[in-house]
Formats: sequence, structure tokens, C-alpha cells
Amino acid sequence: MKLGWNLVTGLNRFVTSWKSADDPAMGEYSVKIDKRGFPQLVIMKGSVNKFRIGSWNGLGFTGYPIQQLKQKQRFKFVFNEKELYHQYEGIDRSVVSIYLVTTSGNLQVLAWTSKESSRIAIYTGGEDSCDNYAMCGANSICNMDGNIPKCECLKGFVPKFPEQWNMSYWSSGCVQRFNSVCGDDNLGGFLAYKEMKLPDTSLSWYNKTMNLVECQKSCLKNCSCTAYSNLDIRNGGSGCVLWFGDLVDMRKFSQWGQEFYIRVPSSVLDEF
Repeated sequence: MKLGWNLVTGLNRFVTSWKSADDPAMGEYSVKIDKRGFPQLVIMKGSVNKFRIGSWNGLGFTGYPIQQLKQKQRFKFVFNEKELYHQYEGIDRSVVSIYLVTTSGNLQVLAWTSKESSRIAIYTGGEDSCDNYAMCGANSICNMDGNIPKCECLKGFVPKFPEQWNMSYWSSGCVQRFNSVCGDDNLGGFLAYKEMKLPDTSLSWYNKTMNLVECQKSCLKNCSCTAYSNLDIRNGGSGCVLWFGDLVDMRKFSQWGQEFYIRVPSSVLDEF
């Protein structure tokens, strides 16, 4: 399977769901690469994000870091001046697999071997409530506590509407506790978050050659910069992604997530 953009012609190749289980006409769900900012893979319902699989970090997608098929398949992400696409190919020729979008909007992999006639669903996207796009609103992290989602404001942020927040209505998100992170004599600093799904990159800026120190310095120079991270996590990390404004659609993973750094006032740094 290969989906993505021809950046020369503007051709966009993507996968859509069926209209219904017995009607193969184009349905309302699709899997596409969003090429705004640093490119990311998204599942959409019409023109609205449903589930953000995330950006590619060299090993996998930041929104779904577990690659259950990696022993049987080879994943590839290409991004240059001419092309932007994601591709997979089977390594074990005895295994046949199909990627599809279900009529309910989940990405699924069906696999079977030449010895087995029944298909096995290996991967299903949107497995819990934290997978729902922007479940916790802006500047907040979603975390599954057993089968129950919990939202937590980033450090230095408070609920925008505390009464709604206390009733577990989180979609309004969080806002900065202070009016401004940086001023003439206060550029602020950074706090690290680990094992994370990185925020929505559609409004981000990126550089493929910067190292992490250069990335931090670049963020400090711009008061609108709210977070930074490596673009690629292989071999100790490389490249730079900067976020501006609100940070949206984050979640905490138990393992295999990525590290990124949020900007906070110096007074918040003193608390930790």
C-alpha cells in the first residue's frame, strides 16, 4: 500500500471506507497524509480529524508507536522535494495483508496465510477514548486509567473552565496560568515530557538538519514558540520540530512514546 502526495503534480492518494458493509461506494471516512506543517497521518470523517496517527519519527508514527506487523512488513516514509508518501510492503510472502478503513472509521489490518482461510484482524486504530482527536482540548494530556480516560493540564496551565473540568467535561482544554511566557527579561525555560504522543503538527515548523540544542535555541528566540522536539529519534535524535500557540491532541503512553519539551515561565521551572 502507498498513500501520499506527488508534490509536483499535487496528486493526493488516500484510502477511504465503504459507504456501508455491502456498498463499496466511497464512505465518509478516509486515511490521508496532512502535509501542512510537518506531515502527519490522520483518519478523517469528512473534513474533520477523527484520529491522528501522527508524524513519522524514523521508527514509527508518534500517535501509534507500536508496530505489531514490523516482523512481517517493512514500513517506509518518504519526504523530499517531489514526493511525500507512506508505504508498506510484505516481507514474508506467505502472509497476505490488507489495510482498510472500516465503515465506523477505524484503520484495520486483515492478515492471513496460504495455510489459513480465515482472516485475522491484527491492528485496529482508535482503540480507546484517548485516541479521539483533541479528546482533552488544548494544552492538556489524555491518559488512560484502566478503561477510564483522564485529562491533565500541562504544567503551567490551568483549566479554561474549572467547573466543566471538574465534571470531566474536558473539551475546552487548558490555558496558561500566566499571561505571557517570555518578556524583555524572562525568556522562560522548558520542561520535558516523556513517552508522549506529540501534539498536532499541522501548524508546526520543522528543520531536518538541526540538532536538539539548536532546536531549543530557535524556540527561545520566538515568544510564540510553545514546544520543541526531535524530528527523527533514530541514532540519538536529529532534526527539529517547533510548535506555536496551543498544543493539541496529546496523550501519555506506557512505553515507546516520544520525548518533547514545553515552554514555561521561569517561575514554573522553580516549582519542579
